[in-house]
Amino acid sequence: MKGACALSLAAVLLHLVLPGCRSSTGCRAGEPFCYCPAGASCTQTCSGPGCSLHCANGNASCALQGGDTCSVSCQNAGTCTSTCGKGSTIACQYVKASCTTTVGDGSRVHCEGAALCDVTCTGVCDVDCPGGHCRVHCPRGASCALSGDSPVTCPDGVTRVSGLPCP
Repeated sequence: MKGACALSLAAVLLHLVLPGCRSSTGCRAGEPFCYCPAGASCTQTCSGPGCSLHCANGNASCALQGGDTCSVSCQNAGTCTSTCGKGSTIACQYVKASCTTTVGDGSRVHCEGAALCDVTCTGVCDVDCPGGHCRVHCPRGASCALSGDSPVTCPDGVTRVSGLPCP
């Protein structure tokens, strides 16, 4: 019985000390950082700048709704969805199903080896897509860079693709 109590006390202390791991999903709305435990699905929402989601542990589904300068790590996840403001960094390398993100001006999105990376830029952005399948929507007049395997600008003038046909 003494061992079980010590184990329970240790679990409670760990629960209190690691703020990103306070629930089975690892996230609490409004917190600036969320660490999603291995295999879990996590959704995080925070309104301030610098919001961050680490969901690169073989997670099934990851989502972040944040402001400017947010950071999302979804490498090797099943799906990843995010909406962030300017100056953000999204990492969707080797996402198994899809990475769908909307980012603001001056943001970077990494989609190496992704099954599908669908990016909407609200200003200038840079999308890296070697070995992946990417679609980038860029407002008219904005300079959105897409690097990857033979990127193409589609006839609509606002969509660029790499590893995918034009819509």
